[in-house]
Order: sequence, then structure tokens, then C-alpha cells
Amino acid sequence: MGNTIGLTSKYIPMLDELYALESKTAVLDGAYASLIKAGIDDKTIYIPDIVLSGLGDYTKDTGYSSGDVTLSWSSHQFSKDRSKSFSVDRFDNLESAGVAFGVLAGEFVRTKVVPEIDQYRITKYVDGAGTSVQSATPTSATAFTLVDTAIETMNDAEVPEDGRVLFVSNSFYSLMKQNTDGTRFFNVQANNATVNRNIEYFENMQVVRVPATRFTSTATFGSSGYTQTGNTLNFMIVHKNAVINAVKNTIPKYFSPDENQSMDSHLFQYRIYHDCFVPSNKTDGIYYCYK
Repeated sequence: MGNTIGLTSKYIPMLDELYALESKTAVLDGAYASLIKAGIDDKTIYIPDIVLSGLGDYTKDTGYSSGDVTLSWSSHQFSKDRSKSFSVDRFDNLESAGVAFGVLAGEFVRTKVVPEIDQYRITKYVDGAGTSVQSATPTSATAFTLVDTAIETMNDAEVPEDGRVLFVSNSFYSLMKQNTDGTRFFNVQANNATVNRNIEYFENMQVVRVPATRFTSTATFGSSGYTQTGNTLNFMIVHKNAVINAVKNTIPKYFSPDENQSMDSHLFQYRIYHDCFVPSNKTDGIYYCYK
């Protein structure tokens, strides 16, 4: 049992850290979370919708005009309950000095879990988006203009400027770097010239590059992964308060060969129960452009 506790305490924090490092949508985690209310069962959460009345006239006879506050709770059910089980033979793990199990767990989260969660969340962002546009062939000359149009649309919808994140495909990111309207700074050191053309922020929005394998409008999630079935995205702007990345439970389990009753192997089991929701009054906080 000591071996189980030791490996669990060693690998689970590593997997959590790996998720945070590799996930592209993790930048939106935690927003809105304090307002979520648990449902009557494990599958359900409640998200508040608040509607306020506007200003009215002040009169000397009646004073302040009365206003209404409507608070309603919309229920949402988790739909993604995903899992996988792997085993590593006792002696294969011994011969690799324990590396085999650690590599398996880490690679599974990095190459399978994180990309699927990102792709699923992006499809949900697309479903809940208030605005979408099609740009058949974006170019370096039009890349900035397309993003400017998105910013203008969101500004007119009174989406707060602070808290927006700009997700871009790698191909669209390259077009942005090639745009001649941008101001570039070159850092030349004494003995080693360094040229850094990275765009980390654009119009005060954090820029997050998303691999093409995670950046489509729809996808089909099967028993062993997912298949992209929708439009390829150029970019997407998401306000942090417009989406809820909800993880009900992440349950990695480890069983030593002595505990594993089926095989003489180290057993790794991973289950994640999650979903993503866009509140009905926050749809203007999502804008995307697709090919």
C-alpha cells in the first residue's frame, strides 16, 4: 500500500501541472466559478441569469423610480464522462527503473486528454458564440483588419475589454506576424543577436496559439478520441466571463502489481467528468472567424 500512496502522490500533481501547461483553454478556467450552484444530483449545475431594468426619471413627488431585478437559474448537465485504463508489466517497469509508468501517464494526459478537452471546449464556444464570420482566404494584409472587426463588434455589444483572450490558429498567427502594420522590436545582444517576433498580446488581449488538431468548429467524440468534422477556425475571441470550463471530477488511479488482481502489472486508470457551458446572457462575449 505504501507504494500506491507514493506513486499516487508523485504522479497526480505532475498530471495536474502537465494539464495546466499543455492546455490552450485552461487560460479560461476558474472564471464565473464562484456563481455556480450545485444541482440536486452530480450531473447538474445551476448558472445564474440576471436581468436588470434601466434608469427611470426621478420626481419630487415619488423620488426614485423603482427597478426590477430578475434572477433565474438555468440548469446544465454534464455530458462528458471519459475514461481509459492502461497497464505496464511489472518487469517492464523494473527494467526501465520505473520510467515506463511515469512516461505512460504523462504522455496520455499530454497527447490524449488535453487535446480532446481543448477541442470539445472550442466546439462549445462555437455553439454559444454571439457572432461568427467567414473569411475564405485571410491574408497577411487582412489579418489585422479581421481582428479589428471582431473587436469593434464586441465593443459595440459592450463586452468588457479587460479579460478577452485571442485564440488563433498557427497559420493565422503567421499571417499576423507578416502584417506590415505591426511595430517590431529587435533585441540585439553583444555576442548573440536575438530576433523575437512573437506576438504575446494584441490590443491588450493575450494571444494563445491553438494547434489545428484542436481548432475546428465541431468534432465527433468516439471511444478512443475524436474526429474533427467542422470548419477550420482562423481565430476566436473569448471573454473569460463568457464561458464556464467545468470539471466535476478528475480521478487518476494507480494499482501496484500486488494489488492488481487481473495481471502482474502496474495499472493506471484515468477518468474525467467535465463539460463547458456558455451562459445565455454572455453570448456576445464570444466571436469567431472560420475558413
